[in-house]
Amino acid sequence: MKCDPLESFPLGSFPMVKHVEISGCEDLKFIIAALEGCHHQHLTCLNSLRITACQNLISFQIEDGLSVTNLTRLALCGCGSLKSLPEQMHSVFSSLEGLRIIGCPEIERAPKECLPSKLKDITISTSDKLIESLIRKREWSLHRLPSLTILEISYSEVEMESFPDEHLLPPSLETLRISNLPNLKSLEYKGFQHLSSLYDLYISHCPKLQSMPPIMLPHSLSYLSIEKCPFLKERCEKDKGKDWPNISHIPAIEIDEQVII
Repeated sequence: MKCDPLESFPLGSFPMVKHVEISGCEDLKFIIAALEGCHHQHLTCLNSLRITACQNLISFQIEDGLSVTNLTRLALCGCGSLKSLPEQMHSVFSSLEGLRIIGCPEIERAPKECLPSKLKDITISTSDKLIESLIRKREWSLHRLPSLTILEISYSEVEMESFPDEHLLPPSLETLRISNLPNLKSLEYKGFQHLSSLYDLYISHCPKLQSMPPIMLPHSLSYLSIEKCPFLKERCEKDKGKDWPNISHIPAIEIDEQVII
């Protein structure tokens, strides 16, 4: 929905709605999901919630006790003033499988509770404070998400000597995408050692990234894509590059859209 001047949106007033998209509401400051008396129905029908281009949204509140048990997808995009995620995500969004946070530079802290345990797919982009809390402060406890299979981190100016730290990511992870991280310098081999399910690894537009891990990547890895990483490209040159022995076991390798194996 696009809205005329509206400072708050009472999400809890629509108990039968299945999909909600709120877009381009420049005056919207509050989204409130709250119980409205004993006759209120919980939001058990809501399956997806997408909030985009609401630059003045400052608060997304969920009242304790509200049930949103069927919500599987949540996307927050272009909410430049939003500083935090709902505190009760773990219990209220118990079925959440997909989380996208893009262009929310002021979100800087994780919910006090853990993220929902059924999360399978997380994308975080253009949200430096959030990425810093995830990577450097390790506030998100990603390693505790038993169902997480896809993680994408992109467009961040955060200073990163290496990624990922040891035990930052869960062993369930199958696909990892990192892109447009201009300050990333190296890949931490200890962060890959336990990723026994990792199948796809995408690395793009990381101009300072100098080398692959010094120890062979997981044997489960079947596809490696490298794009616009000049140092990495040279070190991964087939039969010549210094890192070639550590990636030669991967069945499919693509560098700058050229298939190597």
